[in-house]
Amino acid sequence: MSFGDFLSAPLKAMRFARGPVLGAPVLLTVFSVAVMLVAMWSYFGDPALAILPAGDVPASLSGLTIVLGIIALASIFATDVLAGAFVAPGVSRAVMGEKLSVGGAWALVKRRLGSLIVLYLVAGALMLGVMVLAFLPMLLALAGDPAAGVAGLTISMALLFIVALPAFFMITMFQGIARAIIVMENVSFRAAFRRTRLLIKGRFWWSVLIVFVCAVLISVIAGIFQSVGQFGAIFVVLFMPESEIAVILAFVVLYGLTYIVSLALTYMYMGGVYALIYIDARMRHEGFDMDLARAAEARMMAGHH
Repeated sequence: MSFGDFLSAPLKAMRFARGPVLGAPVLLTVFSVAVMLVAMWSYFGDPALAILPAGDVPASLSGLTIVLGIIALASIFATDVLAGAFVAPGVSRAVMGEKLSVGGAWALVKRRLGSLIVLYLVAGALMLGVMVLAFLPMLLALAGDPAAGVAGLTISMALLFIVALPAFFMITMFQGIARAIIVMENVSFRAAFRRTRLLIKGRFWWSVLIVFVCAVLISVIAGIFQSVGQFGAIFVVLFMPESEIAVILAFVVLYGLTYIVSLALTYMYMGGVYALIYIDARMRHEGFDMDLARAAEARMMAGHH
C-alpha cells in the first residue's frame, strides 16, 4: 500500500462498510456521551455541590450522582474497548470487497472480548506507569525540599516530552495493531502482542510515520469541531449570562455534540489506519495480497454462476 492509501482508505471504508466502520463507533460514542452528560447534569445539580441553585446543602453526594458517575465511566471504558474493535473487521472485509454487518462484526469481536479488555487495561497501566515515572522527580523534590520543586518540575517536564509522550505514542500504536490482530485472528492478548512485533518488523518506522501523520490529521479535524463547540458555549455565556441553567445546558449540549463528532471520527479513522497497517504487514510478510486476489476471483466466479 502507498502512503496515500493509508490516508484515504479509512474514509472509503466509512462509505463502503457503513455498519461496523461508521455506525457502530457513532452509536457507541452517542451512548457513552449521553450517559456522561446525564451524569454531569446530576453532578451539577447535586445539592451537596451547590453549583446550581438549591435549598439546604447536604454533607455528601447523593447515591444517584455516584451511581451515574460509575455508569458513565463504565460506558466510556466500553466505548474505548469496542469502537476500534468494530472498525477492524469492517475495514479488513472492505479491502476484500466484502461488506460486513454490525452483527457480523460483533460476532468477531465478542469471541475475544476478554483479550480486548486485557489489552486495554495493560496499555492503560503502562501509560499510567510512564506518567508516574515522569512526575516522580517533581514529587520527590517537593517531598524533600519545597525549594527544589522548580528543579524537580523542570526534570519532570523534560521527561514528559522526551520519554513519556513518545512512550504513549508507541503504546497506542501497538495497542491499535494488536487490537486488529485479536479480532481478525481470534488470538489471545499475548499472542497478539508477539504477532504485532513480528508483523511490523522491518516496517517499524514506516508504521510510526503513518500513525503519526494520520493522528495529527484527525486531531486537527477533531480540534476544529471542538472549537466550534467552545465558541458556541462562549456565545451563550455572553448573551445569557444571568441564566445559570441555560449556560450549563448550552455548555453540555454543544460540547456533547462536538465531542461525539470528534471522538467518533477518531475511532473510525484511526481504527481503519491500524487495520490497514495490519493488512499491509500481512501482505508483505505472508503474501496476504494473493489471498485477497483468490478471494476476489472466487467471488467473480460465484457471481457468474
